[in-house]
Amino acid sequence: ISLTRISFNKVKSGITNFLNVLDTSMEQLLHYELGKMIMNKLISVPYSCFELPSFYNHQFRIKNNYGTKFLRPIKNILESLQNVISILSFISFLFFAHWILVIMAVVVGIPTFIIQYKYGQAKFNLLIGQTTELREASYIHGLLSNKQSAKEVRLFNLGNTFLEKWSKIILTN
Repeated sequence: ISLTRISFNKVKSGITNFLNVLDTSMEQLLHYELGKMIMNKLISVPYSCFELPSFYNHQFRIKNNYGTKFLRPIKNILESLQNVISILSFISFLFFAHWILVIMAVVVGIPTFIIQYKYGQAKFNLLIGQTTELREASYIHGLLSNKQSAKEVRLFNLGNTFLEKWSKIILTN
């Protein structure tokens, strides 16, 4: 039994590592392809859109959510499918033990599902609501980290001012 378990763990570890490498390479390829599509779209956007704060908010959300995060819904679906299989296995086990256990498990699971749904919605709304502030914080970070703007920041001694503004935005969101 011990030798079988060790062999199983080695195979499982090998498969897990292979899938992680595959995930990373797919994310990089997807990041490139989506980035290229976004930049092609930006080239064709009318110049008047660059005057709109809503355009920059939308662009910021896209810029910070493509590539790695684009695959998240697909991974969530696969994880959900895995969880459904696990739950069905668990429910069938409970059913064979005693049918009342299935009802108890469902009753206990419903509040958890409702809470996760509510907090998921709240998180989404929070991210949408914070876009403007986070875009401003990103801009300030760029000013402090960009070679060209760093010269002006130092020349006019604005480093601490920008750092305080950045801290205020980040800590209030």
